[in-house]
Amino acid sequence: MKVLCLATEYPPARGYGLGRYAREHCAALVRHGVAVDVACNNWDSEVDAYREDGVSVHNAPLAVPFSGHTWVADVLQHNVVLLGRCLEMMRAAGGYNLILAHDWLAAAAAAALKALHRVPLVVAMHDTQRGKTAGQPDENEQYIARVEEWICEVADLVLANSHFIERELIQAYQVPPEKITVVGCGVRSEDFQTSADIEVFRTLFCARRERLVGFVGRLARVKGPDVLVQAVPAILSVCPDTQFVFAGDGSMRDGLLRQAREAGVAERVRLVGHLTGDVLAAFYHACDVIAIPSLYEPFGMVALEAMAAGRPVIASATGGLKETVLAGATGVAIPPRDPRALASAVVQLLMNPQAAASLGRQAQERIATEFRWDDVATRTVRAWEHLATADGQGVR
Repeated sequence: MKVLCLATEYPPARGYGLGRYAREHCAALVRHGVAVDVACNNWDSEVDAYREDGVSVHNAPLAVPFSGHTWVADVLQHNVVLLGRCLEMMRAAGGYNLILAHDWLAAAAAAALKALHRVPLVVAMHDTQRGKTAGQPDENEQYIARVEEWICEVADLVLANSHFIERELIQAYQVPPEKITVVGCGVRSEDFQTSADIEVFRTLFCARRERLVGFVGRLARVKGPDVLVQAVPAILSVCPDTQFVFAGDGSMRDGLLRQAREAGVAERVRLVGHLTGDVLAAFYHACDVIAIPSLYEPFGMVALEAMAAGRPVIASATGGLKETVLAGATGVAIPPRDPRALASAVVQLLMNPQAAASLGRQAQERIATEFRWDDVATRTVRAWEHLATADGQGVR
């Protein structure tokens, strides 16, 4: 089976969870015997094409003919450039058995390819705009929601990364249940082990006898970093020897620093920017607790990464996090938007390191059995095999 994947963002170029998911998913498909070529609009890659983990990756230029409008308008131009690259790949490869597009960002190019080549189209949906905006979208977000609804109609199959997203697609966009397959998400546990001297590494963020609470993710409202900052004074009132480190970038950076200053806890809050690779793995291991106070979370890849590192997780009981983190068994669940509940949960784990360590061990055990990328690939290929090609044959 030959698959053309439209991923828009793809590591090693910096992106968000979508790019990381696409890379691991494609690599697992290759291990499953699928030939995968990826076309992407990489943010900061200067390499035209490369091969990684058996996947052939082809970059389309990110530059657009004209700018100065909204980023949503730029996406359409990116799709035109991406489509051109895909047509070149189609000619060179002699065609593909299936097109896999991730999210609405590649929707226009994917729909055009399906129409031109009469190849089955599969769309992987990682969230919904209606869910992220809690039913109050602005004009751009309304447009994105319409594109999401449209591409789900055009697609022959929709992949969801959680049962939560499956329900959102059915309720928000009326996608027929029989058109959706939940394939889930995985994590490479080996990527989140470390040979670093963690006691020495911790001194980058805190004194030797201090405790460390970590946040990993975009500094965006939907991820709830401000909820953690609100919880800091209450945590410090019980555990004054605690540092709070935020690993990530985003539009809320300046606001979080200002919020910490106004609360009088600026010296206890550090924003260290985007961490990747071995440094990110060591950071997880250095933290006593990982806080995931998301307001909306379709799955929760950070939770998987922290659990793979054996860290106790405190996560909002929202969205896909409820499927990922088993309350009381592999982590602690709290109501979203509740800094008091978050502070109480952090204090309990910091004051009971044995209980925290037990949660971390059980989380690591669950990761090893239930969140394997090879299992995600198996579910994906099984779903594809039921699709019919233009000649009436199944996809093989």
